[in-house]
Amino acid sequence: MPTSPDNAPPPSPRHVGDYLLLREIGSGGQGTVWLAEDRIGRRLAFKWLRDRQGTTAGQREEDALRHYQDASDDPCLLRVLHVGVHEDRLCYAMELADDRAAPGEAYAPVTLARELAARGHLPPDEARAILLDVLRGLRSLHAKGLIHRDIKPPNILRAGGRWKLADIGLVTLETTDVSVLGTVEFMPPNGPLDRTADLYACGRVLYCMLSGMPARSFPTLPRTILERDSDDLRHLVAIVNRACDLRPERRFADVDAFIEALEGVPDAAGPKRWGRRAAIVAGVLGVCAWPLFRPLGARTPRSPVAPLATWRPLFNGIDLSGWRIEEPIHGLWTVKDGRIHCARTMDFKTLRSAEELAPGSLRLTIVPDHPGARMGVRYAEAQRGGGHLFMCMGEKYTWLRGSRAFHPPDQPGNWFSFPGPIPQPGQEMTLEVQWGPWGHRLLADCRVLHELQPTEARGTVSLHVWSDDAGAFSGIEYRPGPPA
Repeated sequence: MPTSPDNAPPPSPRHVGDYLLLREIGSGGQGTVWLAEDRIGRRLAFKWLRDRQGTTAGQREEDALRHYQDASDDPCLLRVLHVGVHEDRLCYAMELADDRAAPGEAYAPVTLARELAARGHLPPDEARAILLDVLRGLRSLHAKGLIHRDIKPPNILRAGGRWKLADIGLVTLETTDVSVLGTVEFMPPNGPLDRTADLYACGRVLYCMLSGMPARSFPTLPRTILERDSDDLRHLVAIVNRACDLRPERRFADVDAFIEALEGVPDAAGPKRWGRRAAIVAGVLGVCAWPLFRPLGARTPRSPVAPLATWRPLFNGIDLSGWRIEEPIHGLWTVKDGRIHCARTMDFKTLRSAEELAPGSLRLTIVPDHPGARMGVRYAEAQRGGGHLFMCMGEKYTWLRGSRAFHPPDQPGNWFSFPGPIPQPGQEMTLEVQWGPWGHRLLADCRVLHELQPTEARGTVSLHVWSDDAGAFSGIEYRPGPPA
């Protein structure tokens, strides 16, 4: 189909005002971007809109430029150098992206999308540095009451050695009635399209950088990532999961909170952290108490100290007393050598405790029978939706929110996957869940895999083995209250 004169891109090279357009380097729904030179030979990027002035798209871009000019001095935002009209179409000159082409090759702008296409996933340190630049630029927009609405890898480029937000055509005031515009894979599935939607998009960008996968694949992680034993990577995956949580109130509230999380140092000791805090408090109390000593013979009444709750077994190692089998087919669950074994059948298999447990810590040892076995534990089942499910699923660990009454369980943000040591057939792995109003953590062999929002839910627990899978459980123990 021939292109209409109104939408025809200019031939190359061509003078447009004071600029010489050399060749097209980018194209989108609203216009084309050209490599250009000004009168003194400086190279820059030049965007020429497809639609004439007065159209909805043209007016929207002009409004965006008018709003954007107040924030564009930030070094992490792309500078707009000139705005004008040529042949009744809006056009503007911008700072040019760095060149990733080899010497002698044609100019190729450095964009995050190109980097990911060429390299796959990025190292955690590099991904963190890129997103910090993006968030700093975004902070300037939000400070002016503006939202970007189209944050994604093609719209993030490097200019002057710094990563910057580009493509400002959808920038608008947050106080306006924001229409549903942008790229679907980077838009939150629910909640207002406000500044928190920009932060959601940043979470998806971080996911793309860490996984090397498209945003629509969230929250799936590739095997190359899942097999890496890296506290830094786990820390960033946790940030992705929070930024893209299904419930808007659990995401980052503002840019500063997101930046603070990125700049935070992951705690390699993981599960010892809460214990360390208690030890610090005890040490401080001891030091403070030293000046309050009494002469020999003086007596100071002691306040009663509640003893720390101890672990108690939920499985006696002999039979299935205290447990009930949900399946109509019996004989799938048996006890042998002090372990609960589950036979390999095509059924989804569940063994549920008769006792309800209050918030506390639950741990158990799993032993898969074959590679890729999917098995785990559901807990706090009295809550609406049936309880949370924490399990080893083949090459990853997965946590599924128990909220089927609110959202489908397979909807992104309603479940997370994260790296961790995966047991081999016959190898033991201890899973532990600590949940309550004080916190909510998932551990594997004493290493923290993920931290979640606190919850006061309670209820029964159940062991789960997926269809066509088999394995054994042992050492099932529970301790009420916060962890030591």
